[in-house]
Amino acid sequence: MYLSSKMVYLFPLSMYDGEQNVATDHADRCLLPHYLWERIIQDETLQNHDLYLMEFSNDTHHVTLSVGGGHHDDESLVFVPQWVFGIFSEGAPVRYKPLRTIPPHATKITIKPLDNMLSHVDMNEEVSRYLSDWHVLEEGLMLQIHLQSIDYHALMYIESVEPSPLVLLRGEVPLEVVPMEAEEPPVPARPSTQPPIQPPPSIQPPPPTQIPECFFGPMVPTTAKPVLPPAPTQKNKFPGVGRRLCDP
Repeated sequence: MYLSSKMVYLFPLSMYDGEQNVATDHADRCLLPHYLWERIIQDETLQNHDLYLMEFSNDTHHVTLSVGGGHHDDESLVFVPQWVFGIFSEGAPVRYKPLRTIPPHATKITIKPLDNMLSHVDMNEEVSRYLSDWHVLEEGLMLQIHLQSIDYHALMYIESVEPSPLVLLRGEVPLEVVPMEAEEPPVPARPSTQPPIQPPPSIQPPPPTQIPECFFGPMVPTTAKPVLPPAPTQKNKFPGVGRRLCDP
């Protein structure tokens, strides 16, 4: 019996108004259509398992959830925890496939806090409390954890899990915390390697013509000064005999 050839649509558990209480919005369980739930528990290859796991995927993402039971709502709907919609869009069609192999038990979980408020609480205690309702965990998830000691919701990232990317949560598991990356100061803009473009020289208007003040006075015509003959010299004496008016 192979069930992965069909598609279902994902909707949040908060929209389910049935009496089913086996799934919580802050854990990893989903509710399948009742007919699909019946087919899974009747599958002979899965009868020895006390845990049923279902993988949902599209062309780019996938997530594995534990199955909390079935519902009698629309047969094309699967109700999932709210955090799943950080991976898929609400109402998105996805493929489904039951996992026939139970993953190994977790031996180590590494998380990266994405909120400074996680440094103000006992992180190991808060994370252990949050994951106490989970059955499987895979790396690469971004989860919003409720810090009960301060009544605050903070984001954390599952950096890795060991010994495989998908692990079964049973008993106490060592927790390692990766420090938050410090915010880097803004990088100043690099100067351009091209020479700056010089603006064209501004053209200055020519200075105004200086007009002499006399230009504005009366225009009196001037007469050239007459040229006088040179004074006589010894060489140019009058050659005749001069007479006086009283001479006979």
